[in-house]
Amino acid sequence: MEEAEARCPEACYSLDSWHGCLVMLRTKLKGWNIKRMGDQKKEKKLLMDELALIDKQADDRDLSQGEWIHRY
Repeated sequence: MEEAEARCPEACYSLDSWHGCLVMLRTKLKGWNIKRMGDQKKEKKLLMDELALIDKQADDRDLSQGEWIHRY
C-alpha cells in the first residue's frame, strides 16, 4: 500500500489515488496467481509421476498393505 501511495502525486484526486492503488494490487495478485498456478502444476506432475511409479511396481509385483495405503 505504501508503494502505491508513493507513486501518487500529493495533489491528486482521491478516486484517482484509489484507482492507482487498485491497479497495483490487481497486478500483484495476478503475478501471485500465475506463480501459484505454476507451483501447483509442478506439484501435480510430481504426484502423477509418483503414482505412475507405484502403478508400475504394482504391475510387476504384489504391493504390501503399507504401499497400497501410501498410494491412496
